[in-house]
Amino acid sequence: DQYICGRAILVYFSNREELIKFKETYPEPNYEIINNNDDDQLGIKIRFAGCSGKVSLVTKNFARGTDFVCTDEKVIQKGGFHVIQTFFSTDLAEEEQIKGRTARMGNPGSYSLVLCMETLKNIEISGLSEKKGKDAYIVLEQSRNKINETIYKESEIILEKKSNISKITSTIITKLNSFKKTDIEQII
Repeated sequence: DQYICGRAILVYFSNREELIKFKETYPEPNYEIINNNDDDQLGIKIRFAGCSGKVSLVTKNFARGTDFVCTDEKVIQKGGFHVIQTFFSTDLAEEEQIKGRTARMGNPGSYSLVLCMETLKNIEISGLSEKKGKDAYIVLEQSRNKINETIYKESEIILEKKSNISKITSTIITKLNSFKKTDIEQII
């Protein structure tokens, strides 16, 4: 519906493989794939992504630091950019960055999270299939929190191990520094 009403649409994918799979499954000649390999065309593609009826397919690396600016009055009058995120991000900051591509520089915009259950297979989520809308999102948030809690705990363990290694290394260096040159020569 967004496409029909003359808005500009950015569709975010987790990676290039998912983007290509989508493009092959739903061939549409008006899709514009924007990627970092478009060296000489990248700026132009980003600038024209805000035109009426334009559907741009991008990966999540365009969520941060890329300003998709809409100057098309028709798009602005119709509600600005509509951003569709097709994957669940375990990083809330990444999700917020993607949402932030909608209403740039005071212009209007909207956001949708559209997920396929298949894309969630690597995430432990219970009870999602019975939920809809905000209730489903709450289940996803709880899952994200569990994932990040696990990552944090694993990071703490790694940090503790590295801290212990650092202490041992420091002790060895201190002991080596206490040797006299003649002591070291005798050892060698």
